[in-house]
Amino acid sequence: MYNSSCVNKVILLGFVSKEPRWHMIDRKRSLTFTLVTDELFRKNGKSVDHQEWHQIRVPEELITDITIEKGMQVYIQGKLQTRQMKDETGSKHYRSEIIASIVEVMDFSREQVVSE
Repeated sequence: MYNSSCVNKVILLGFVSKEPRWHMIDRKRSLTFTLVTDELFRKNGKSVDHQEWHQIRVPEELITDITIEKGMQVYIQGKLQTRQMKDETGSKHYRSEIIASIVEVMDFSREQVVSE
């Protein structure tokens, strides 16, 4: 039986690790940046910190009235997408990224969290 129910949804809350940059991707202007998320878990009785780095792409129309800068905490909702690219030698490379549909800048930066 064919089931057409599928979900491709990503929800992230993390910190912008580098200054965002504008790119032309698929003939559309997008803001791209890396978002880092931290998880603290216990392994063998010890606390372990794990960081994950996410490539974020935000379509230009979502950035009209907000500014995103390095160090800011950002909430992202979107979908996971993998695209194929070829380099100068013709070798194929793949890049997985989050295509944002909702972007909210939180009230504080990573520097404020670390200093408290």
